[in-house]
Amino acid sequence: MRRLGWLLLGMVIGQLLQLAIPKADAGTLLGETPTYAREQGMDQEFAYVAAGNGVGQLEYQGFAQPNSLTSAAKWQIRKFTYDSSNRLSDIKWANGTDNTTLIWNSRASYDYDPDS
Repeated sequence: MRRLGWLLLGMVIGQLLQLAIPKADAGTLLGETPTYAREQGMDQEFAYVAAGNGVGQLEYQGFAQPNSLTSAAKWQIRKFTYDSSNRLSDIKWANGTDNTTLIWNSRASYDYDPDS
């Protein structure tokens, strides 16, 4: 009977300790909201369609580490294309990669259909 009492006491103490110790999710510190790691704290740039299908809509989106110059080869760039009804039809990474090795200012010169 004593063993059962100690076992129950140990279980109660264990439960109390579990409630008292704060926990963090993988990839976050205590008190932080979980986020998608590749976008956490990234600078972003946007460029919009000037003419043709999708006029006025987002055409290019770039991501880089904070304080990266738009002339530095530190960007991920993706291009959005639209159909004749101005609906989003495709999203492709510049040169077929999401590596942070591109220059935002050169976004129009990259290949957005490397498979063809």
